[in-house]
Amino acid sequence: MRNSWFQNPVTGNYLTIAAALMFQFLLIILPLVGPAGAVVPHARANFVAFLCALLLTGGLSVAALVSKLQRRKADGSSFPIWSPLLVAACLVMFWALVTGQLSV
Repeated sequence: MRNSWFQNPVTGNYLTIAAALMFQFLLIILPLVGPAGAVVPHARANFVAFLCALLLTGGLSVAALVSKLQRRKADGSSFPIWSPLLVAACLVMFWALVTGQLSV
């Protein structure tokens, strides 16, 4: 089987780094949906902006995980540690956002 660019170790590493940087950005803009950002007149716009950033972060995290798991299946490399943690952190953040736990 031909090794695709998505299974390349560099691709998985770059996707993981991009997802981690986006997660850091997500933590920086977290006050947009926090207690102070939930009471301003533009709270809905803050929510949408944060949701878009969260979806982008989640997409990058899932892409990094899939890339690393495909590489693992192809060459038997070790199980990735940071990629599943980023996916889990994004899922927890999404759950907290949609249930209103962030704006308490």
